[in-house]
Amino acid sequence: MKLFDNIFNPKQSFSPMNYTRRPILHHFWAGGLVAMVLGFSLGFLLWMMQTGIMDVAEGYQSFRLWHVRIQILGFAGSFLLGFALQAGPHVVGGTPPPFRHVIPHVPILWIGLLLSSITTSATMVTVGNACITLAFVGPVVLLLKITLNGDPQLRFARGIPLVIAFLVLAAAPWLDLANSETALFVLWCGPITAALVAGQQLIHNVLHGKKLSGKLGLTLFILLCLAWLTTAMATFAHLWPWSIPGLAWLVSLSMVIWGTQFIPAIKQFGFAAISLTLSTGFLGIAVTAIMMLGWPEGIPVDSMVHLLGAGVITVLILGIVSRVTGFFSGGAVFSDAAVSGAILIWSAIATFRVITSMSSHVNDGLVIISVGLGGTLLTLWGIRVAWRLRTISQAPYPGKNGA
Repeated sequence: MKLFDNIFNPKQSFSPMNYTRRPILHHFWAGGLVAMVLGFSLGFLLWMMQTGIMDVAEGYQSFRLWHVRIQILGFAGSFLLGFALQAGPHVVGGTPPPFRHVIPHVPILWIGLLLSSITTSATMVTVGNACITLAFVGPVVLLLKITLNGDPQLRFARGIPLVIAFLVLAAAPWLDLANSETALFVLWCGPITAALVAGQQLIHNVLHGKKLSGKLGLTLFILLCLAWLTTAMATFAHLWPWSIPGLAWLVSLSMVIWGTQFIPAIKQFGFAAISLTLSTGFLGIAVTAIMMLGWPEGIPVDSMVHLLGAGVITVLILGIVSRVTGFFSGGAVFSDAAVSGAILIWSAIATFRVITSMSSHVNDGLVIISVGLGGTLLTLWGIRVAWRLRTISQAPYPGKNGA
C-alpha cells in the first residue's frame, strides 16, 4: 500500500504554478492522448503482423499509413502544439497569443485527421489534408509573431527552428508518409527539430544549464539549416547518401549539448526523471544519426523511423509531459522514480522494436510480452495524465468566473 501511494500520490519535487493567463496545453494534450491510443494500437497490431504472430490483413498498407499519420500528426503534433503555444512566450521571450486565436486549431486538426483517414473519396481526403495543414499553419503564424517580437538573442536558436518544425508538419499531410524515407525526413525536420528547441528550454530552466543565444545560437541555426537542406535533398532528390544529413544532425545535436553545457548540468542536477528523459532522447537522436552514417551497415530506413518515433519522441513526451502536467496541475502524474522506470522500460521496448525490424529471427514470446507491457504502461500513463489535465481545466485563472 505504501508503494502504491509513493507511485500514485508522491510528494511534489516542485511547486505548482499560479496561473497568470488562461492555460491552453490541456486542450491539445487531451487530443494527443486519444492519438496515442489509436496510433499505438495500430502500431502493436502491425508489429505482430510483421513478425508473423498474426496473419497480414488485407488492409495492411492502409493500417500502416494511418499509423504513421496518427503518430506524427496526431500524437507528436498535438503534444508539440500544446507545448509550443503554451510555453512559446517563455521559449523565445515573446508575448503569448490570445486564447481565441489558438484553441480553434484543436478541432480543425482532428476533423482533418478523420476526413483524410476514414474515407476513400479523393475530395474528402483533400479537404482533410487541408484542415491538417491549416491546423499547423495557424500556429506557425502565431509562433512567427512571437519570435519576431521576442528576444532577438533567442531568435535563431529557438524561434525560427520552431517555426520551421511546424511548417514541415503543415506540409506533411501532402507527403507520402508510408514511404520510410519521407517519414524520416518529416521526423527529423519536424518533431526532432522542435525537440531540440524544447530541450534547450528545459536544460536552461530546469537543469540550470546555459542559454544558447547570440553567436552560439546563430551557429546552431546554420548547422540546422544544413541538416534540413541535406535531409531534404537526400529524401526527394537523392543527391547524396544518408550519411551527409546524418553527420549534419550529429553535429547539430553536439552543438546543443555543448552550447547548453548539458553534461555538466545533469551532473550537478543529479539523477531525476527529467534528466533521464533528455539524456535518453539525445542518445536516441545520436544513435539514429550514427545509423545514417552507415554504422552498422545495411540498417533499413524503417528502423531509423521507429528509433526516432518510439525511441526518442515517445520517450520525450513521457518524461516532459509528466513533469509539465504535474507543474501545471499541482499534482504529479507518477513519482519521479516511477516516471524514470517507465522511461527505461519503454526505451527497452522501443529498442527491441527496432531490432525486430532488422532481424529475420524474432522471438514471438518477447514480442507478445513487449506489446502487453508497452500497452499497459501507456494506458496507465495516459489515464494519469488525463486526470491531471482535468485538474488543469478546472483550475482558476485571471478572468475565470468573472474574476
